[in-house]
Amino acid sequence: MENICQPKPVKMLMVIVDRGKGKKIIKMLNDFGLGYTFAAYGTGTASTEIRTYFGLEESQRDIVFGIVPQEKSKDIMDLLNEKLKLRKPNTGIAFTIPIKCVSSMLALKYMLEQ
Repeated sequence: MENICQPKPVKMLMVIVDRGKGKKIIKMLNDFGLGYTFAAYGTGTASTEIRTYFGLEESQRDIVFGIVPQEKSKDIMDLLNEKLKLRKPNTGIAFTIPIKCVSSMLALKYMLEQ
């Protein structure tokens, strides 16, 4: 019997891409079944000279956040790499961070839409 008080492991997904691509990523994540996603604007801190040296264009970024069940995290990362070509330089970055503690079961259920 499954212990309902023991939540399943989750991770915080972060995707950082050029400004304007965040909506596409949120739609992709929602289509995958993640219900709790949101985006914020970010700005890179590198100078124009550094960006030029490394071949980077924009310093304006979209940062997309999502809560991912641990068992789906590899599939989501594979989807992001395939659709966004993240293995190519200057296309963005995606990573996950394990969440070890949440303030309440209610907050966790809200994030996972259960």
